[in-house]
Amino acid sequence: MVITAALVPSSSDASTSHIQCVSCTVSASPKPRVVMAGVPTRNPLVTAGGRGSFGTAFLFTVMKALPSASSASAPVSSNPGEAVTLQERRSWTFLVTSVVAYVGYVWYVVTHTDGAPLADSSYQKPLLVTIVAAIVANIAAEILLAIVRPIDTHKDVRDKEIGQIGDFTGSAFVVIGALAGLLLALGEKDYFWVANAIYLGFVLSAILGSLTKIGLYRKGMY
Repeated sequence: MVITAALVPSSSDASTSHIQCVSCTVSASPKPRVVMAGVPTRNPLVTAGGRGSFGTAFLFTVMKALPSASSASAPVSSNPGEAVTLQERRSWTFLVTSVVAYVGYVWYVVTHTDGAPLADSSYQKPLLVTIVAAIVANIAAEILLAIVRPIDTHKDVRDKEIGQIGDFTGSAFVVIGALAGLLLALGEKDYFWVANAIYLGFVLSAILGSLTKIGLYRKGMY
């Protein structure tokens, strides 16, 4: 029976280790089997790795990158002619349509009272028409802008974070409007004030949320 042993480096300064073949026998055979070992080869060539070790040299390329928090905090340039992101443009569209619709509604109700108190005016139909018109106008404006000035629809980390902050900020006025309407209803006020308090809460929510998003896009998050 033949036992073959081991690879022993001949010198710590050599670029490759020399192989010694050591054989011994534990059998009664006068001619033990001898195993010959060749010199191993490596690809790529072995080069000194530094600090007394031997190894393959690797080249690494360092790429500069910013964490998501830093990228989200970077403001979008407001230079004229520079394209805004899709989410920012939607905020602008939502802001404009909400304000224009509410101003038009208030103007119509005030100018069509015929001298009667506001609470006695016919506000139901104009209110419903205004809400539907605002939704349709917002959708139509986004479609028209997408055709005239198409923008990449990709949503990055910054868009998501700004959207969450803006929605959270605007939702406060939805709650305030609902509470105001509830209190007015409990106080047995006219339906006119209840409905308009709730609608005003939605409008203020749209305005504040949109302004928050636009401000974050223009100035940065931090």
